[in-house]
Amino acid sequence: MSTTDASALPDYAPVPRSALGPALNEQGYYVGRVERNLYWVTDGTYQCAFLTTSDGVVVLDAPPTIGNNIQRAVDEIAAANGVSNKVTYLIYSHHHADHVGAASLFEGKVTRIGHEETRRLLLRDDDPARPPNEETFQDRRTLEIGGERIDLAWHGSNHSPDNILIHLPDHDTLMLIDVVTRAGHRSTSRTSPRTFLATSKRRRTRSRTRGSTSSAATTADSVPGTTWPSTSST
Repeated sequence: MSTTDASALPDYAPVPRSALGPALNEQGYYVGRVERNLYWVTDGTYQCAFLTTSDGVVVLDAPPTIGNNIQRAVDEIAAANGVSNKVTYLIYSHHHADHVGAASLFEGKVTRIGHEETRRLLLRDDDPARPPNEETFQDRRTLEIGGERIDLAWHGSNHSPDNILIHLPDHDTLMLIDVVTRAGHRSTSRTSPRTFLATSKRRRTRSRTRGSTSSAATTADSVPGTTWPSTSST
């Protein structure tokens, strides 16, 4: 067994501090403000978000690696701002367990919303951790919850057959999870980055948006000016 002389190895620039993501608290999460009453949560790997409203809290995705820390983050923000910490809506970006595997933690009167294909796939998977969304849409749907607007749109298969865009126009934020894959990649995706970005360009030109991706591997779908660190890997 031979050893490598470290002095012979090439020098590389250190990893930028911004690439490491925010420091986590003792519970293992970080929660920060995106814009006004919209917040994001990370465990240093995965991300999700939530919106506080007069009609309760809207959670966007529920990764199992963050799990109960999602509610802890909501509680922290709610206590600091004197608003309700009750989660009343849960929006699924798509059906994959690594992004909605903690959905079952939100019990009671929680309305789950997602694409019609998301419901079909969750019914097929029959996973108790991922209750199927009761409310669905086909191409577009606009939600008005507690005076806040959330636009949901499906522009075709990309990372998965059901992956959607979640747009909060009043917060200049576009949320797209797991990005797209290059043309010819063997996956469920049939949309190349060029095609996908062309179909979604109309939405991005309506207003200046901040892009949220949940993958560190590629940022093909990021909107210029992103303020959400891409610290996730999938």
